Amino acid sequence: MGEYSGWQFHGVDDEAFFEALKAFIDSGFDRSAAVSLRTTRSVFRFLIGNKEIYVKRYFMNTMKHRIQTLFGCNKAQRSCQTASILLAKDVATPRPICLLWRGAQYFSTEYVLVSQGIADSISLRRFVHDHLLCEHPDPRIKRNLIHRFAAFMAHMHQSGIYHGDFTANNILLSPASNPLDFKIYLIDLDAIRSVHRISTRRRVKNLDEIGRNFMDLDKLTLHDRMIFLKYYLHHFCGKKAGVRGLFHTVRKRTRHRLQKNRKNSVG
Repeated sequence: MGEYSGWQFHGVDDEAFFEALKAFIDSGFDRSAAVSLRTTRSVFRFLIGNKEIYVKRYFMNTMKHRIQTLFGCNKAQRSCQTASILLAKDVATPRPICLLWRGAQYFSTEYVLVSQGIADSISLRRFVHDHLLCEHPDPRIKRNLIHRFAAFMAHMHQSGIYHGDFTANNILLSPASNPLDFKIYLIDLDAIRSVHRISTRRRVKNLDEIGRNFMDLDKLTLHDRMIFLKYYLHHFCGKKAGVRGLFHTVRKRTRHRLQKNRKNSVG
């Protein structure tokens, strides 16, 4: 990693690990390990020993990126800072291992963020497809998902965490092998914001986005949605009063979203 410099974080002190990481980067990033390849960001996944590692390579190609870097708020820097904030607030997310940049830090055109992977994990989208959209879904799995996710969202909002891109692909469940006992992780941290107190508008937006992910499914009844909001309010403020009002507020936003999407698709 001769061309790179950067910060190393606590969690991995294995010299062999960093030698393997150095070999991967010095090879020009093995494209066979790529999860996604984009013009502004590429993601790689591979194993070093028994550790699953994710490497995100950010390209700072525009003047906007350069200005963000000068103020310490480009996507790589923000993802790294956000991961530390989430972990400090007991919101599960992959732990960053190191942040690297090529050349001078504030004028670099490339950043590399290395994070620990989540063993035996599955995205929320795949979990819903496998367990709720199957021919004979287990009602215990649906009930457990509703309860756990309501508690997770309440804790996230209590901690002042707001996700601006709360999609099913940005949520991991682990272990995937046990659909009745799993932990929820947030990934793709570029769009996460940490505030002192999250507003009702942002809470409703996140609740609607969860609807876009799995609450709009025919497999989930009106009763299921009410149960979800009851548990959310119970964990968020210690009481279940106000469920109907919150339900109608979320439904109003959902209708607005669907109408907007319909207009955009027609246009």
